Amino acid sequence: LRYAWHASGTYDRHTRTGGSNGGTMRFETERADPENAGFSKAHALAVKALFPALSMADIIILAGHVAIEHTGGPAVPFSYGRRDFGGCAASASMAEKESPTIDAMRGTFDRLGFDDKETVALIVLGHQYGRCHGDASGFEGAWREGLGYPSAYTHGVARGGYRLSPGVLAARNQRQYEMDFGGGEPFMMLVSDMCLWYDEEYRRHLLHYDSHRSEFRRDAALAWKKLTELGCAGTLVPERETKAA
Repeated sequence: LRYAWHASGTYDRHTRTGGSNGGTMRFETERADPENAGFSKAHALAVKALFPALSMADIIILAGHVAIEHTGGPAVPFSYGRRDFGGCAASASMAEKESPTIDAMRGTFDRLGFDDKETVALIVLGHQYGRCHGDASGFEGAWREGLGYPSAYTHGVARGGYRLSPGVLAARNQRQYEMDFGGGEPFMMLVSDMCLWYDEEYRRHLLHYDSHRSEFRRDAALAWKKLTELGCAGTLVPERETKAA
């Protein structure tokens, strides 16, 4: 999921550059960006050999779609047609470091072309599963196992009583937060999670989705599809269902 996110998050609507078309995460030039740490492991998987007809650009994004649906998230319609470029300029990697300010986070999503509601849907979607790995993002731990869509996450963000995670802060000087959500393991929070609660507009959408879960699933699917198709205008063909004979 993170691989697909970063492959798409290079898009800049002002210059119309970046995005998932090109599959440039295949190249060390882009994977060497500190924000892309850990992706060499994913790149080393021999997935392309299993699906030779697909471009790596399509495979990276399709894997993200499958991960969302497989873990209980919404089914996101997939479109094929991304091409694999022959190279990658050093400036092509534009994935930005987790920012300590609300304004900077809003600026990042504005660069991608997302409004506040889409931003909340996308962040909540992405933080429903998995965990952070210290050797990749620099952050450590899972948000929490068995989160719902998105109720438990929302309640965790809103609960308060958080603190800087002392172990992560000492080991990597990363501003990662945690709180006691009950039931054992603390609830892990990144700066982006904190922004969703402390910004009035973000919080309004967060609370709305908490009480309108079917609407969240719909909007999250739309936001993910939009993200992963940035920079692909004119190249994609919608997936067609195969009917059993």
